[in-house]
Amino acid sequence: AVRVGRCPQNDVILSLPGISWFHAELRLIARGRDAEPLLGVCDLSSNGTGIKAVGTDRAERLCKNVLKEVQHGSQIIVPMKVAAGRSSVAFAVMIDGFSRGSPVPVD
Repeated sequence: AVRVGRCPQNDVILSLPGISWFHAELRLIARGRDAEPLLGVCDLSSNGTGIKAVGTDRAERLCKNVLKEVQHGSQIIVPMKVAAGRSSVAFAVMIDGFSRGSPVPVD
């Protein structure tokens, strides 16, 4: 997993107001023996994480602790809940292919 948040122990460190110590995790989602894995994001935060899919105007707020698939070209937005005068960070997900690893099974 790739962890995102303010804690220095995260893989991606974001030092912005509204970002939780451990805000979100990116994980590979297994799809079967011969299929390429998918990318997923899991919200761990107090202020929320969102996904804005390509071709949509609004971001979908994720349910906390639920792994959600992220499509190529989507934006992950942190935090979703922003105080007046503050801003969120969005980063695009570009998936060119995966090397074989150890994807996380999803129940």
